[in-house]
Amino acid sequence: LFLQWFIRVYRTIAAPHLGAGGRLAGLNLEKNLSRNAVAVAAVFFSISLSVSSSSMLNSARKGVLDYVDSVDNSDIIITSGHPLATAGAPTIPMPLGMLRELLAIPGVRSVDPFRKLFMNLSEKRVLLEAIDVESWAKNNTCTVIGGKMMMRDRDEVSVNETIADRLGLKPGDTMILPTPNGPKSFVVSSIIVSYASDSGVIFMDMHTYERHWNDHVADMFSVYVKKGHDISAVRNAIQERYKGKRKMFVLPALEFRQEIKKMLDRSVVM
Repeated sequence: LFLQWFIRVYRTIAAPHLGAGGRLAGLNLEKNLSRNAVAVAAVFFSISLSVSSSSMLNSARKGVLDYVDSVDNSDIIITSGHPLATAGAPTIPMPLGMLRELLAIPGVRSVDPFRKLFMNLSEKRVLLEAIDVESWAKNNTCTVIGGKMMMRDRDEVSVNETIADRLGLKPGDTMILPTPNGPKSFVVSSIIVSYASDSGVIFMDMHTYERHWNDHVADMFSVYVKKGHDISAVRNAIQERYKGKRKMFVLPALEFRQEIKKMLDRSVVM
């Protein structure tokens, strides 16, 4: 159908200005209509595949970038393992007591601890992330699909879409998690968006995690600098405070987020 339409337009507009060669080209298209239709269909298919793939990749890229920008708006990231490593990469946990030490450094406004732990849930390996809900919520946002964010120091959790779909969970349901003291029941307060692990993510308040796991360490600290203070100066003060005592990365969070964006851009280049 396209070729039939194209030939009519071609004869009327283009062929008179292209001489004998142009007229012969139009006649050849019409003579071998079925064979040429296959070639045209292949070209159209390639164009549509390219457009649809580009749309899908750009949509996924924007979703991940929006997620990264929303879950960590800190100024400095402190971790014993490189922050660009995968969620399953091992780290050397740091004591939660460092939080008070960091808050005492001039220019530091607040500090959010972060702890990650993999566990087996329904014969699947899932990621448990512990954060200080109240402190984290003052500086960051989370896309909540259903329900409301968990409360501090309550037996509540938030789960991402992967786990909610797999286990058929909705806000208000209960789920049993394996703890060092045996299985414990937790209320699902909300369904959230999280791309931290493709196997599923469970969010828990740090105080609840400490109470049930008796684990008083953190894998990362997100540091927020007071307005008017130089981030580089605060970062240098942190490095000086722990110089010779701990081996850890003290990185500007902006560089961390920019590096993630570069990695995403490289992964979707067509």
